[in-house]
Amino acid sequence: MILACTWTVQHLNVPEQRNGRDPGLVGDLKWNLKPFLRSTKWMLITAIAPEFVIGMACYELVWAMDCHQKLQEFASQNQVPWTLTHTYWANMGGFVI
Repeated sequence: MILACTWTVQHLNVPEQRNGRDPGLVGDLKWNLKPFLRSTKWMLITAIAPEFVIGMACYELVWAMDCHQKLQEFASQNQVPWTLTHTYWANMGGFVI
């Protein structure tokens, strides 16, 4: 039950893009297993040391709030609305700048 809960509670960063790296069958296998292994790693960390995951979440919040101030300056120059959610998404690798 704990493993199922720790698997579903994950909200990992946007995965990196392959962009033609590691061609061939072995490369396909590697890139298909990568998300599963990454989720498995974080599931085990969450089950063993949940306070570490809480610490990481607090760190990401502080980092997003710090970056939010800087990014709002850019957004105000272009008159684009920018929220803390956008900053989280940018820090996760969701936007390419």
